[in-house]
Amino acid sequence: MRNATGRIVSMFALFVLAAGAVGRVEGAFLVSPTQTYYDGSDGSLATPIALPGGATFLQFTVTGWVRTAGTGSRQLSPDGLGSDGTPDYNFTGTSFSSRYQGVSVGGTTGTDPALFGIFFSPNFTGTAPNSPNFRSDATPDLRISSTYSPLLNQPFFIGDGLTGNNGFGNNATGSVQTFYIPTGATELLLGLGADPVLSDNFGPGYTVNISSDANPVPEPSSMIMAASATLIGVVIYRGRKSGTG
Repeated sequence: MRNATGRIVSMFALFVLAAGAVGRVEGAFLVSPTQTYYDGSDGSLATPIALPGGATFLQFTVTGWVRTAGTGSRQLSPDGLGSDGTPDYNFTGTSFSSRYQGVSVGGTTGTDPALFGIFFSPNFTGTAPNSPNFRSDATPDLRISSTYSPLLNQPFFIGDGLTGNNGFGNNATGSVQTFYIPTGATELLLGLGADPVLSDNFGPGYTVNISSDANPVPEPSSMIMAASATLIGVVIYRGRKSGTG
């Protein structure tokens, strides 16, 4: 019994360690300060991120900063805002070639250098829709919406992934935003979509943590409780069995 119980305890320990590691995080991705999703720009072209199978929405947590005019300009947050909560630039209809790897994508209107995304399909045909107006001077302010339902190959504002307009170095405010994936999308593109001049950008860029609702798993605490109950039951059973005969 002692050896068998030891094996069970070891299995339980491994189960607990695994339970502590599970979650719905899809990964962390680096967006360089010159990254965009447009062919023909003066920046670097985004690498597509495969969307998780079965996911209906994504959520983002974004950190980092970018300077938009070289080393002497101020640091701006993923929302495209300085420490005073204002942007250096708003741009309308940035599009370069209006294509990503030869496929139509919409133009981008909003703060620069805010983080934008596209739910992309390489099989898209026709002309992709432009983004809504995500400029800081727009009314209503679409950057603070709690949910987004962008169309296929249409740019959308991500910022830091929160409903607050958060400037560089300030405590983040707001709740987590939810971005619903349109039918037909297979990839996610990330970039500083509104920026028409990327080559003079500087800084570490943005670290983007992505989570989804794909294949949700039980909370670790629930899994550990279930495993504990199973372990106790097996030990009691084996104890009774060894005590008979």
